[in-house]
Amino acid sequence: MDRFDRIYRLHGLLINRRIPIPLAEIMDKLECSKATASRCIEELRNYLNAPLEYDRKRGGYFYDQQHAEKPYELPGLWFSAEELNGLLICHQILQNISPGLLSQQITRLQQKIDDLFKIQHHSSSDISQKIKLLSIGRRLKDDAQFKKTAISIIYF
Repeated sequence: MDRFDRIYRLHGLLINRRIPIPLAEIMDKLECSKATASRCIEELRNYLNAPLEYDRKRGGYFYDQQHAEKPYELPGLWFSAEELNGLLICHQILQNISPGLLSQQITRLQQKIDDLFKIQHHSSSDISQKIKLLSIGRRLKDDAQFKKTAISIIYF
């Protein structure tokens, strides 16, 4: 399990608890050592500004939600490996679609996916070089007749 997954799982443990969770239970749930669990706790506090507190009486960690207006959530967009893989596939499929009725909307969707990649400091061209999807039976010509038929059906 990588660092991101541990932080995400630790957040899940803390957000759903009513009582503090002991460090031993955190280590067990995250399947890690004491040092790794402590690093995750410190990263949540220091880098993600989580209201994470330690209760000496109960011997565990908890989110201090009483002093906040709303429950703490991890900042930004967090994607799993499967979700990122899906975005890559969508991006490459959208690049291979021939111009048509939805070209303006497809361009906007492609731009949003590119913006998501930029957040992670990667460009879509860098990622496209690493992963290649082969398209079979792609139309390379302008579909003028299809456009006329589709427009006439829409306005019928």
